[in-house]
Amino acid sequence: MTLEPKRSASLISVGDLTKVVESAVSLAQKRIGMNDTGKSLIVKWDLIGRRLPNFQQAQSFAAAVTTALAEEGFKADPAILINKKIIVAGFFERINAPQTRSF
Repeated sequence: MTLEPKRSASLISVGDLTKVVESAVSLAQKRIGMNDTGKSLIVKWDLIGRRLPNFQQAQSFAAAVTTALAEEGFKADPAILINKKIIVAGFFERINAPQTRSF
């Protein structure tokens, strides 16, 4: 299912939402020349961390914070999110790490 581009928001039924998302993902894959990797969607992820000025500091911070958490008995994986000029580094709790769900 493909929706025509609109200037204003419209409502989509829950039943159609997965079709619209899959259509958007397929279109994006075609635009960048990527092979279809199957039907999946990341539905949950919470990055806990800090905003940092550069990638090198972000890598160091993410590694250090997950090491400190491990020493306290918490399971976490380092994570860095870059969106435009904003860099956020920290961790995902393993219990809340991104879960891939297939439709």
